[in-house]
Amino acid sequence: MDAYFTEPGREAYFVTVDGKLAGFTLLRSDVDSTGSWNIAEFFVVRRYRRRGIARRAAKLVFARHPGKWTLSFDHNNAPAEALWRAVVTEVATGGITETERPPPIPGTRLGFTA
Repeated sequence: MDAYFTEPGREAYFVTVDGKLAGFTLLRSDVDSTGSWNIAEFFVVRRYRRRGIARRAAKLVFARHPGKWTLSFDHNNAPAEALWRAVVTEVATGGITETERPPPIPGTRLGFTA
């Protein structure tokens, strides 16, 4: 985790609600040689879910780094899939590409420009 606070091309953000820690997001740049940013980890504490907090936090992260993005989600995490599909549809300024991520953790990878 230290790398997200010390290395260039990595960033960490805390999500707060009324001054209380509600989650975090970890970002990496250029993980796939396309010059894109990637959400490495994204988490919101259960009691703050389904209140629009994750959506707002994600939009703030995308606004902070306009340009190319990729993000992946696990097929077994339906709430994450719903969140990411909705947010990406809202923030994408052009087309959205979708590719399948192979095992060991099958999932979907979205590529877009925010």
